Amino acid sequence: MAKSKQSKLPANEANGRIVGFDPPALSLLAGARALIEARGGIVLGEAATQDAESLATAYDYAQIDPQLAEATSPTRRHEPEPPLGVGYAGLSPAWRRRLIDWLEEPAGKAPPVFQELYVAMLESSLLERAIELHATANPREISRFAIQLVAANSLQIQPTWRGRPALLLGRAQLLGRVLSGLTEFWVDWWLTPDTPLALRDLALGQQARLGIELTAEQLALLVQEWDISSAHVSPSLAALRLDDLRAAAGGDPLQAALARLGEEGNRPLPWRTAHRDLRFALPQPTLRPLLEPQLAEAFAMPNSYPAPAAAAAEPEPPAPTPDAQAPPAPASPVPASRSKAVALTDPNNSFGLAVNPAAAEPKTKGKQAAPKKEAAAEEYVLVVEFGYSRSEYYPFALEIAQRLPTYIAILDEKRELVHRVVLARKQLRTFWRLYEYIQNWGETRVYLNGEQLEPWRINPWSPDFAGTRGGWTYPSWR
Repeated sequence: MAKSKQSKLPANEANGRIVGFDPPALSLLAGARALIEARGGIVLGEAATQDAESLATAYDYAQIDPQLAEATSPTRRHEPEPPLGVGYAGLSPAWRRRLIDWLEEPAGKAPPVFQELYVAMLESSLLERAIELHATANPREISRFAIQLVAANSLQIQPTWRGRPALLLGRAQLLGRVLSGLTEFWVDWWLTPDTPLALRDLALGQQARLGIELTAEQLALLVQEWDISSAHVSPSLAALRLDDLRAAAGGDPLQAALARLGEEGNRPLPWRTAHRDLRFALPQPTLRPLLEPQLAEAFAMPNSYPAPAAAAAEPEPPAPTPDAQAPPAPASPVPASRSKAVALTDPNNSFGLAVNPAAAEPKTKGKQAAPKKEAAAEEYVLVVEFGYSRSEYYPFALEIAQRLPTYIAILDEKRELVHRVVLARKQLRTFWRLYEYIQNWGETRVYLNGEQLEPWRINPWSPDFAGTRGGWTYPSWR
């Protein structure tokens, strides 16, 4: 490499790591063992058994080697683009020259292998900075680290970095933020336009591990990207729903979801990097399966509530006349079928649901009482409850339940979401379709007229379902 070019690529800069000036990736990884373990991860491969000094001379395929020849000027002779996966040594002298020129302005158009090598060098540089910050929180190092992250983030929004390069670049930034533990401007980075959805989902788990609370801006974007609502979510509505979620979870929704994962959320998984020598594992909790049903329920509620009326003296109601009829009772926000389900399965109304008294109390007998057979049919109320499951059939079961007019979602005594439906005798075909999916899930409960049924009693030939087989067929796939 020419001296003039070497001066443009100083040591320890993200846009060019040089052999003999910067530590190779394997040496850095061995030196980061304590840091990665402090973040709940483990180092894999050769760096797990050797120290940084013994690997100081290890070969790093992504570093620029001044000993290798490069073209003195750009050649006009056509050469095919180098394939993905090759290192600096695998490039021809002409492509090495083009790489060094491009590193001065990495926002420009370039072969994908150039972008891959850039991200690989960036990962090594961020890892080196994180090690220094872990050893001592030097304000100068923090500032340099932040500058590197800002520069990388400005590249991520460039049109030339769309697609896979943006995902690689975003993962490198996420790795730097996780290892360094810096939480400043986390939400601003997460909200960067055109950030891949897979990266945002991965970053949510890391955000929970770092103790950064979910914001209303993030919530509004999640509702759109997870296809929970096609309507625009205003900042005020997002803030309102976030307060509801916090109240239901007893704190930050991300922290609550992470706690529900338990040990699964702390299990280290291999981290995918652009640099193939950086092999390690970190916890990567996935919170979307737990958060998505809660968000769907929260944004299924009305978008606004009526403002409280100003305090004023109410006029005296007119005196009733003999022919005047009593005003109709206010409608209950819970349908009669749902109110009856609450009365049957939750007599104390511990969930705080509004209950229609007329639906919860038995009907008084009139002068013309209905036949006993018809009364027995009216009392056939089947209540089905189930919670979240990691089964691949959970979305299908939830869709069946949500299509029913009696569907309701509640919180149990553990503040966990429970899906409930109420079915009549004529809806047993739907019951068996739903039960086929949920019968082996731990949180599944079935109540018949207020009595919980044991699993062995739930079959078409059970006395509890006697006389109900007419007009429907049991699922053929059982």
